[in-house]
Amino acid sequence: MDETDPEALHAAARAGDVPSMSRLGCLLADAGQKEPARRWYQAAAERGHTIAMINLAILLEDDDRDAAMAWTLRAAEEGTGLTAQHNYGIFLEEDGRLDEALDLYRQAAERGDREAAEEAARLSR
Repeated sequence: MDETDPEALHAAARAGDVPSMSRLGCLLADAGQKEPARRWYQAAAERGHTIAMINLAILLEDDDRDAAMAWTLRAAEEGTGLTAQHNYGIFLEEDGRLDEALDLYRQAAERGDREAAEEAARLSR
């Protein structure tokens, strides 16, 4: 399947293909179609797709920070996404929860996230 073909992605997503749901969310978000993108990201996220969880959180961040934090935390807890750990650390840091943020940055850094390592070094000063 051509992952850039919206019709093929729609068909696969409607048939229940979770990666297609997430990819369709990306195409829609890139096209500025925020609400349909949110629906497809959420469908994939609810089925455990961690990339969709992260993308949904990014999409929701300005409008519903609590939901964005919840999806980011869920992705981070899945243990598969360095980006999720790093992003949740940013949320914690913004909320003044510096020790918790530092712990997450360090965990992500130990797993190879260079940006998280820089954040950990900055907070450790």
